[in-house]
Formats: sequence, C-alpha cells, structure tokens
Amino acid sequence: MSTKVSQIKTYKNGAWQDITKVHDGSGWKNFRGVYSGGVWYELSTCQLWNIVDECYVQDSDYSNIVQTDDVFDFKFKPDGTKMYQIEAENDKIIELNLTSSWDVSNFIVVDSINTAYTSSFGTSKGSIFFKPDGTKMFENTINSSFQFVIRELTLSTPWNLSTFTRTGNNFISDMNITNYAEIGNSGTKLYIIGTDDTGGNPPYEIYQYTLSTAWDVTTSTKDKEVELTEAFDYNLSLHFKPDGTKMYVGIGGGGKILQYTLSTAWDVGSLSYDGILDVPSNYYNTMYFNPDGTEFFVLPNFNTNINKMYKYSYSS
Repeated sequence: MSTKVSQIKTYKNGAWQDITKVHDGSGWKNFRGVYSGGVWYELSTCQLWNIVDECYVQDSDYSNIVQTDDVFDFKFKPDGTKMYQIEAENDKIIELNLTSSWDVSNFIVVDSINTAYTSSFGTSKGSIFFKPDGTKMFENTINSSFQFVIRELTLSTPWNLSTFTRTGNNFISDMNITNYAEIGNSGTKLYIIGTDDTGGNPPYEIYQYTLSTAWDVTTSTKDKEVELTEAFDYNLSLHFKPDGTKMYVGIGGGGKILQYTLSTAWDVGSLSYDGILDVPSNYYNTMYFNPDGTEFFVLPNFNTNINKMYKYSYSS
C-alpha cells in the first residue's frame, strides 16, 4: 500500500487524537492501521454505519443551530433540507429550513408548535420521530399522571408543522422511565428505551412492539424486552440504520454512544454488542445518521451548557 498519508481526527479517551487517511493509488481511503518498516498493518478498514472503528472526520461543531441549551431531541427531513428540535424548557417543537442539505451552519427558523406536555414535574424531556413521507409526526413526552405517552400528529402538508392536527391516537408506555421512542420496519415495529425502575436504576432495557396497522401506535403489542447490560444511565436515546441491522444507543453520564448489530433485521432479540464511541460530552446525547450513512450528527443536550451540535463524516 502507498505510504502517502494525511491526518484525520478521532475523539477517544476524552481528547481528540490523530489517526491516518491512506492513499492506495486509486484514491484516499479512511483507514486505521500502523506503519512499520515500510509496511501498513491494517487494524480495521472503515465501513459506513460503523461508528466503532472511529474512521470519521470531524467536520466541525456548530453552535447556532442549537436554539437553546435544552434541546432534547432532533430529527431531519430525509433529504436534509429541514431539521426539527424539541425544546424541553420551552415545551416547543421547532422547524428549521437548511439552506443547503445537511449543512447545519446555515438555516432559517420557520415555525414552532407547543408540545402536549402536561405534567408539573420537571420539563418536557422527550423525543420526536416522523413517518418517512412526512405526513405523521410522533412526540413522546410525559403526561399529568407522570406517564410517558407517544402522541400522533398528522401533517396535512408533509413536513410542515403549521398544518398539524392531533389525532388522539396515543400510546401510553408500560416502561416507567423512558425519554425516547422510534418506529421502524416500515411502521410495523415500535421501540422504547429506558428503565422500569421508578428511581432510574438498572436494568436498562429496550422494549419492542409490533403494530398490526403500520404507523398506528394504538395497535401495538409487546414482543420483546431486552436488557442492555452495557448501558449505565437511564437517559438513553435510540437510532436505527434504515435496514434495521444496526442500532445505536446514546447514553447519559459519560458521553458514550453504543453500537449493536441485529442479526435479524428489526429484531432486538438478535442484537449483539459491537462497541462504543466516545463523544465530546459527558451527558445525554441524541444522534442521527443521514439515510446513506455518510453524515452522523450528535447533540449533547438538555442543560449541558454545551450548545453545540457535532457532525462527523464517514466514507467506506
């Protein structure tokens, strides 16, 4: 292999460190390895959707995109032209237009709506997710009985919050503490993550449900309860690869993101632990991969006073 190299960065053990990008004669390849005696010894080649190998370039960190220091979750429109944030302290969901796809350095705030948070307890910690065509949005927040509820909203104009209607189709979680939920497998699987312990103690688990009617949370039936033994805090977030073969868990209290492989797509009963990614935050982190796995966004959030979003670029 050619000895032509350039340096990229990895965040590991609490600090940015250099790793190497190698030119093999046909082009630059992200590569983890050591060079000794004129020979490259490969440690691991880089693959899309694999955060464990740390084969990324940190493009930058962005502060303007974070509207307050209590953004608890965020999502993108699949083409990268819109971003949505849920603010815990102000109990709002904000819609932003990005002037260029996936470029979070340039944006316009176009709308906001109030969440359905109704509890006097704390703030509306929670999450949001969308049906891929933008006609439905779901919010997961706490109600006046201290239950976590997934609420369905329809958008008569896809991806436009100003056209929302609350349908009344709600799902009350049977997990005592959960801030995060996702729907996958074309709308037929629902996942919530957290703990059933009212004090926020282990075990930390993921629950899997089947929706007999796609994207209708009222038709859910629980299939699986799986303990995540690698998790060490109840503030957990969740993201899936679009084909359901990878799962990522953002974990509070340490700035870690866990990666799992699902040998059977969308079946958390088949998951195996791959490893961990260190991120520059010591608290709750939410994350989002763009649809092709080349851009990975991480948001340290909820009163961390960091007020930054980190973007990592990947290539195979």
